Parts: sequence; C-alpha cells; structure tokens
Amino acid sequence: MPCRSPGHPPAGDVVRGNLDPATGRRRHPAEDYAELLAADTPDHAPAGGNTTLTAVVTNVRMGDTELAQFATQVHSSMHRAIQPFHTIADGDTLFALTTDEVTVPAPALRLGTVAAELAWDAVLASVAGP
Repeated sequence: MPCRSPGHPPAGDVVRGNLDPATGRRRHPAEDYAELLAADTPDHAPAGGNTTLTAVVTNVRMGDTELAQFATQVHSSMHRAIQPFHTIADGDTLFALTTDEVTVPAPALRLGTVAAELAWDAVLASVAGP
C-alpha cells in the first residue's frame, strides 16, 4: 500500500524525535552515539523527554493474542520515522482496542498491515512544513 501522505521521506529519514535544537535538524540517534564515541566522552545517551501516545480502535473481532500482535504491528511501523523510539527514557505507548462487532478471517494479519501503514501516514502528517 503506497503512502498517502505528501512528501514521503526517503527511507531512514527521521521525521519525528531526536531534534537538535541548535540546528533544527532531526537525525538518527546512531549519529549522536558515533560522535560521542569519536569524542571519547563519557558514555551517555542524548537527552530524552519525548513520548508518543497512540490509540488504534477497530470493530474487528480479535482474541487477546491477536489484538496484542495487531498492536505490535502498528506500533512497530512508527519506528520507521520516530527516533529514538522505545527507550528507557520515554513512554512510547500504543493502546489497541476492539468493539468485537465484525468477524473477518485472519484479522490481525490483514488489519495489522493496513493499520501499520495508516500509523506511518499519521506520523508523516504530523510533520509541519517541508
């Protein structure tokens, strides 16, 4: 499913998280860690403080295991654009809920794939400007 958001960033670009306030540039934390190692400074992570809260609600009937897998698929897709993600210093969390109204075959796999792309689109849509 192609991304529907305008200005789809190149693979690997960080569009949310790890903002350098001095330059206004977002970059992958690996660049920060490499600079820390090269500078022979004490080992510490860049300052954290960012938390992403997400809710995904569906009407597709899923058991607890399927719902957990569905949530994992959706939340994992957000890692493509948000760096750092799921660190010890943040509270990145996704809440997945279902009203159990509709039955479809293999719901977690089918719905999870589509919902993961929608979460990716939502992250991209949250980016202001070019």
